[in-house]
Amino acid sequence: MLKKLISSVSSSFRDRPWLESVSGTDRLFILELCNVKDCFNANDLWEAQYSGNDDIIESKTGQSRNRLQNALNIHRMIAPITELSGRIKQKAFVFTDVIVRIPKEIYEEDVRDNGRQLIMLAGNLCQLHEHHLEDLWQNRKPSYTISY
Repeated sequence: MLKKLISSVSSSFRDRPWLESVSGTDRLFILELCNVKDCFNANDLWEAQYSGNDDIIESKTGQSRNRLQNALNIHRMIAPITELSGRIKQKAFVFTDVIVRIPKEIYEEDVRDNGRQLIMLAGNLCQLHEHHLEDLWQNRKPSYTISY
């Protein structure tokens, strides 16, 4: 029954899930982007349509359009909710906790420079997340951690 529900929820979005969950948890997914020239450019990491950088591809599919927004929109958490009528149903929520890993050298270089670009990247991704995605789990604000 749950597989059928997940399938119907997934099909309501533009694409089918392509990322495998880590440890089969359906709570942790890894999106790996290749050919990223500027890892501090939030728009390039977020989506392909307006970034103008078609060189960036997702490593598993080789698709340029499979970026962070698309991954978050398609790979959702299925959880029960109670409607006003008292009826319980399943709903797909967008994840709100995201870890972005960048190359260690670039990370450490920015830390030595007071971490300004790391802070800006996390803030810009949070803003894009809030602006472009709906159905956030418990209406939580997105949280982005930048690491290496």
